[in-house]
Order: sequence, then C-alpha cells, then structure tokens
Amino acid sequence: MSADSINPTLLLKTQCDYQTRAPHPMGRYGPEVPDTDDQTRALITMLQYEIPRAKDLPRGTVYGAFERFLHELNRGTDARHAAARQRFIARIRGLHGRH
Repeated sequence: MSADSINPTLLLKTQCDYQTRAPHPMGRYGPEVPDTDDQTRALITMLQYEIPRAKDLPRGTVYGAFERFLHELNRGTDARHAAARQRFIARIRGLHGRH
C-alpha cells in the first residue's frame, strides 16, 4: 500500500466510530415507535414502567409538557394530527359543559 492510498479498513472503522458516537440515530436504525395508543400502553405494561401522576410532578413540569403538547397539536397538518386535535377539542368542550 502506498503512502498516498487510504486504508479502507481504517476508513470503515472511522465511519462506524462516528455513527456510534452520533447524538441522533442515523439511517433507518432507530428505535421502533408504537403507531397507536394501544401499542404504547401494551409496551409500557410489558416494560412494567410506572407512569408518574401529574399531581405528583412540579407545576412547571406539567405546564411545560402541556405547552409542548399544544404546540405539537398545532404543528401538524396531516390526518393523524387533525384527528388528535379534534379529539382534544371535543374533550375540552365536554369538560366545559360539566360546570
């Protein structure tokens, strides 16, 4: 191998090292995300993950999460976002009618 040539093994190792240290998954090799609420609940149950109750969290944490939730509802224009937005609005209207 000449001094000017690139060692393909070293190049591949460098690329692999970079990908393993990258802060975000590259390519199609990320974690699988459940498509539905039922799949999410089943995964949480299977992992025996205890979901914290909102009343046990600091108010700032709850307000921040709710603000991100509202932002996400307003951000998307696809059918899934539109349906979630309509469900949320219907639920809020139902709560308003209870008073």
